Amino acid sequence: MKYAVCAMTFLLAARADEVMVRNGDKVTGKFVKLENGKLSVETEFFGAVQVNWDAVTSLNAAGEVYLVTRTGQILAGPVRVQEQDIVIETANAGPVILPRDEITRMRSEGEEVTAWRAARRAADPRFFDIWKGSLATGVVIARGNANTSTYNLTLNAARTTRVDKLVLTATTLYARGRDGSDTRVTANARRGSARYDRQLSRNSFAFGSGDLEYDQFQRLDLRSVLGAGFGRNVIRSENMTLDFLGGASYNREVFSTGLTRSIAEGLFSEEFTKQYPALQIRQKFIIYPAFSNPGEFRMALDASATTNLWKWVGLQVALSNRYISNPVPGTQRSDVILTTGFKLTAGN
Repeated sequence: MKYAVCAMTFLLAARADEVMVRNGDKVTGKFVKLENGKLSVETEFFGAVQVNWDAVTSLNAAGEVYLVTRTGQILAGPVRVQEQDIVIETANAGPVILPRDEITRMRSEGEEVTAWRAARRAADPRFFDIWKGSLATGVVIARGNANTSTYNLTLNAARTTRVDKLVLTATTLYARGRDGSDTRVTANARRGSARYDRQLSRNSFAFGSGDLEYDQFQRLDLRSVLGAGFGRNVIRSENMTLDFLGGASYNREVFSTGLTRSIAEGLFSEEFTKQYPALQIRQKFIIYPAFSNPGEFRMALDASATTNLWKWVGLQVALSNRYISNPVPGTQRSDVILTTGFKLTAGN
């Protein structure tokens, strides 16, 4: 039994991949990939370990490895580093020796299959593929001399492909307080929107949008807006975007006072995003001049700042303002929702 255990241990060790580093350290585990100058190995006790490729003096990967050269050639087979060369044992051509600096990428069979599936999804995605989104929420509860409860929720989701983009957003705020035995609602508003963009050229697109809004204290039971038009990507870089949009919309408003009105409007929008190392800023401003009622207009402003605490958790401050030049008598022109809380992100 003792010899059987020793033999099994020897066989497992023999099958493990090994990486030797310039300082003499050895990493044993399963080779994962080489990308962007980092060699990744999955170890038994320390999880994923990354090593600078320049610091690697020896590598033995016994499993199937997919190797890509600078000329785009793809080779597959077990790999070992031999001084400044890489030797790959291909099934058809036998051993192939390549200089280390000719290699742009190496992946294990599992990583290659995962990357292939991701590329296929990006090229021909299904509807529920490639969504990215975030959910931010905050709760404030006070008990004792003060007896209040406040809840807020902000949702953002986007699905982007090479030819189109779908964006969904929602914001809600609810607050109530108790004075003795009397409980009063002090804030109750909900806003949601959807927009679909279709790319027409490198920097221009057509769009269609829909918005729904409820605000108890503006006496607004429902505002539904349908819009369409064209947009232009003025700035489109890795860390910053700036878009301008123009078009027309149809606005139908139903108030709790019994008033119902339908308005033909213009739609002019500016959208800006900026990504810093630890901070993301988003801002959107829309103005809706009324065609059917000259001099009247609406404005919508949404802005947020988010800082990441971990990969998928952050802190967010968000501002949402809706302005109407002709409110129902007894109500204010502007309604502002300022929310803070934790933000959870998800996506591919």
